[in-house]
Amino acid sequence: MKRSLGLGILGILGCLGGFTETASPQAKPLKIRLGVHASIMGAPDIIAIRQGYFKQAGLDVEHRKFFLGKEGRDAMIAGAIDINATAPTPFLIGLDKGVPYTAVAVNSMICAATHIVALKSSDINSVSQLRGKRIGLAKGTITEYVFMARAAPSYGLKSGDFQVANIPDPKDMMPSLIAKAIDMASLGEPYSAIGEHDGTLRIVEDYCKYDPLPFMLTATNKVIKDNPDAVVAYLRGWLRAVRFLKEEPQKAAAV
Repeated sequence: MKRSLGLGILGILGCLGGFTETASPQAKPLKIRLGVHASIMGAPDIIAIRQGYFKQAGLDVEHRKFFLGKEGRDAMIAGAIDINATAPTPFLIGLDKGVPYTAVAVNSMICAATHIVALKSSDINSVSQLRGKRIGLAKGTITEYVFMARAAPSYGLKSGDFQVANIPDPKDMMPSLIAKAIDMASLGEPYSAIGEHDGTLRIVEDYCKYDPLPFMLTATNKVIKDNPDAVVAYLRGWLRAVRFLKEEPQKAAAV
């Protein structure tokens, strides 16, 4: 099954056109504390770290892994990280609560890499069959919102027609399906592809007809104000990794 992942810049801190791949020598390296998403959205960050793209841009990166964008958002609230990728739902909830951060770029559009799945051995091949059954969703995420507000209603289902199990960690979705604790799940790459490849899962559909599922790259207002050169250096390394991922996907996968 062919899946695409759109990656692109919206425009950050004014115009970045014309920047070079490497930074001019710094007396003291710039530093960023980065939240790295454990799913496919974090691939450019991992590539940039392992390939040395951030260092070549004059940036020292201290990174932490998060399974959900909202976990990274909460780490930003706690002052533990400076940059994180998250979906619009937790981002907007944070803004509404006064979190001092800004969306500086679009990390990705993940609708084609996010799936509604069931066990291959089950008879479920449509969301319409969820009535009276249970689905695993990570609550407080854009996928939960889109499923509840758009996907389920498109099949005539209301929230009371099925149950929702809150499963934040995507690694727990497949065991929950196998144990029959849930009947369907919302699951992203690479987990859905792994389950499909080994014959455990059936991909029922992706989310693209409901929402593009954008992932926002966010930075704290403090780092933007106090250390804008570090934010730009991060974006240099990140964009270089995106370019590598697009132009040489096989080599990028090996990283």
